[in-house]
Amino acid sequence: MAVIDLSQLPAPQIVDVPDFETLLAERKAAFVALYPADEQDAVRRTLALESEPVTKLLQESTYREILLRQRINEAAQAVMVAYAIGGDLDQLAANYNVKRLTVTPADNDAVPPVAAVMESDEALRLRVPAAFEGLSVAGPTAAYEFHAKSADGRVADASATSPAPAEVVLTVLSREGDGTAEADLLSVVEQALNSENVRR
Repeated sequence: MAVIDLSQLPAPQIVDVPDFETLLAERKAAFVALYPADEQDAVRRTLALESEPVTKLLQESTYREILLRQRINEAAQAVMVAYAIGGDLDQLAANYNVKRLTVTPADNDAVPPVAAVMESDEALRLRVPAAFEGLSVAGPTAAYEFHAKSADGRVADASATSPAPAEVVLTVLSREGDGTAEADLLSVVEQALNSENVRR
């Protein structure tokens, strides 16, 4: 099953965000409409003055409305795997029983202490939709690849092939060095693939 390339999907726009001048003109027109017809021309001329306090207030409130609309769109995108970042993406990944991997553990004994290097948002974002592949018990290549990539944060990529029935060849690309996976990393991946929870 092919995984959809989330980066190719258009960003949803929940609330329309007009340009500043268009929205300001609408707000000025609504303000003018509050006055009796015989006073509207005078109010319209007053609002044409940049120095007019009411004009400044309408400009400020228009700007705030645009910010609010943009924030609503950003909040809506924060609950979508394609656009979520940081903790928002971690929460969405947890819905799929996927968690952010540690690439390099923290070293609190170092001076100064070294923080852990965690899986990037981009790498986690690729693994989340692939989680469904890991549910298969029939052994498709995508399931092997998902479990290999989820075995350890040092796994940059994995490719599975089946040259013969009941035979799987898994190639692992490491994030470290020139990409050659060391024996300890291959052992971690092998253990993950042979786990009862994976083979069930």
